[in-house]
Amino acid sequence: MALETALGYWIVLLLVIAGIELWFGDEADRDSARRRWPANAALVAISAGMAAAVPVSGIAAAHWSQEAGYGALSLVDLPYAVVFVASFLMLSLRDYAIHLACHKVPVLWRFHKIHHSDRALDITTTFRVHPVMYAAIAIFHAMTIVALGLDAVAVTIYAFVVLVIDLAHHSRMRVPARIDRSLRSYIMTPALHHIHHSDYHPETDSNYGHDLALWDRLFGTYLAEPKRSAAAFRYGLKQFPEERADDLHALLAAPFRSGPHS
Repeated sequence: MALETALGYWIVLLLVIAGIELWFGDEADRDSARRRWPANAALVAISAGMAAAVPVSGIAAAHWSQEAGYGALSLVDLPYAVVFVASFLMLSLRDYAIHLACHKVPVLWRFHKIHHSDRALDITTTFRVHPVMYAAIAIFHAMTIVALGLDAVAVTIYAFVVLVIDLAHHSRMRVPARIDRSLRSYIMTPALHHIHHSDYHPETDSNYGHDLALWDRLFGTYLAEPKRSAAAFRYGLKQFPEERADDLHALLAAPFRSGPHS
């Protein structure tokens, strides 16, 4: 039941925000959607169950490990507030590390690049993920939660927060510049994540955090502004020509192929 509920919330949010983006977009946005959305929608349909399984498996693992007394945090007697905050920070750091690994480890990049091959960003890009990647993340997600003994309430809240942030990161709806400038030192804002989706590697190789800007600042991967001018900025991957970036079969097969598009 939890899986169906999570999946239902995702689909409703996706449809509502996609409708808003189309309504307020211009003709170029609508033309982009006509070209890109069939492949993106197909990836959502193929991977929806596994996408929902990521937070559901984590929450289930957290409840099980707490009841069984497993995990690192279960071995020490700490105030609940400390356990909650530590759990939240560990989840945030873990997601930063996973995202960084997806770019640096060749076998992971072969799958993660599907997400980065989109030639524009909108709400559908959020779930433009190869199904194998979702399966791997769901397993690792649950394993790390059990090993660390993370608090179930923190895991549940974090799952909701990350979903909202991921939707905001890929949406075309922007935070006002003045507010963004106030937040970006502490929080990974949509504008910062858009830099990460650049087709220029010095820009892509930055802003790996999902929620906090802390980890990127700490490990030297924070980039406040694009290195190129706004006129030169492009989304996507140069190794993926447009006809392949919008082709479902090419996207699903790309991790298993050799050559310029691997």
